[in-house]
Amino acid sequence: MLQSKAHSLLFLVLVIAQTCRAIYTLRQTLSDENTLDLGRSVALEIESGYMVVGSSSQLAQIYTYDTRHDDKWKLHQQVTSKSPIDDKFGWSVAIDGRYVAIGAPFALNPQGVQRGAVYIYRKSTLRHNWELQQTIYGDETHGEEFGHAVAMHNQHLIVSDRRHNEISASAGRASVFQRERRSRTYTLQNNLVASDAANGDLFGYSVSIYGDFAAVGAIADDDGATSTGAVYVYRNQGGNWEFFIKLLPPIPQTLKSYGESLSIYGTTIAIGALRHDGTHDNQGAIYVYDLDDGSFTLTSELLAPSPSSNDQLGRSVVIRDQTVVAGAWKDDVGSVADAGSSYVYLKKNGVWTFEEQLLLDPPTTLDEYGGSLALGCDGTLLVGAPSRFSEKGAVSIYQDNRVSSFQQWKCKRFRWRRNID
Repeated sequence: MLQSKAHSLLFLVLVIAQTCRAIYTLRQTLSDENTLDLGRSVALEIESGYMVVGSSSQLAQIYTYDTRHDDKWKLHQQVTSKSPIDDKFGWSVAIDGRYVAIGAPFALNPQGVQRGAVYIYRKSTLRHNWELQQTIYGDETHGEEFGHAVAMHNQHLIVSDRRHNEISASAGRASVFQRERRSRTYTLQNNLVASDAANGDLFGYSVSIYGDFAAVGAIADDDGATSTGAVYVYRNQGGNWEFFIKLLPPIPQTLKSYGESLSIYGTTIAIGALRHDGTHDNQGAIYVYDLDDGSFTLTSELLAPSPSSNDQLGRSVVIRDQTVVAGAWKDDVGSVADAGSSYVYLKKNGVWTFEEQLLLDPPTTLDEYGGSLALGCDGTLLVGAPSRFSEKGAVSIYQDNRVSSFQQWKCKRFRWRRNID
């Protein structure tokens, strides 16, 4: 009888241990003494075997995964700005196959006017290094911060200029480009502007693109409340990106910053609103929309399980498959102010639920961990902490424990294809 009870107790302990097992395990931390706010932006593509880490110190770093030696990410190449001014090269980054886009929103154009630029690098087949392939400059007349946000997917590139002023001061604009196979350069498909654009909307504060859908955040849009924010969704119709729907917060609030961050995967959109007021001011929230019956419908509002004032959940967000990760970069960890954290949500039986909180060990004041995020097909997760190590910055690399070795292999098996074009 006692032996039976002991076996039952052991079984219960094992079940609890398995249930409470962490989803993500820290594998590696990237940092560099010679950078400033490394991890301000991150991008990852496991299929091609590279990641990009940006900063605002006029450089970006490209890493490759070393499978031959210690299964670690190694610095492959550092690319730097050639500008005589602080152009914020590295403010935004994106990757698609053997192409990398790096935004410099304060770059000078050939006429010496500060309009912003995006630099396209392509990985050389022979030398295996990344070479500057193309420079795309902002609008000569009305551009101001071209390159503030960038995103890439399936030969498409979207670039924002949140202060573009053709319609109205700082109304904003985003531009979609497509890569041409012969020239291997990106050509403009459409300039996207809000049909109801107004002064100071900051259309283009955030962007995301996946398949035939693109989304643009306008965090200061006044539809419903002053600077509550909005997200505009566009659909690719035969090479023409047409307006599809305007998404608004379910409860408009003044200065909500809805659209601070964006992530599209398949036909699901995750939207961050870092100044959402719930039980606490500026606690933040994530809104998840799914395409249903020809329209995007709000299906979930994701909150921190124990929110506090000024956590700012939604500074960053990324969605892939049944996983959402959201950054709360001003979250206080114990008595450590603004250390930051990241929250993991999983979709189970059609419902999104909180599963895990990720923290730095040890956290320090003003780390701003969760300031940027990227999630790969093999379960690799990047979390940027741009102010860690006395503002030098760092990136934490995690592995999803749920992803088997076979699933990881499936994700990487066509890597050679991603490195052809």
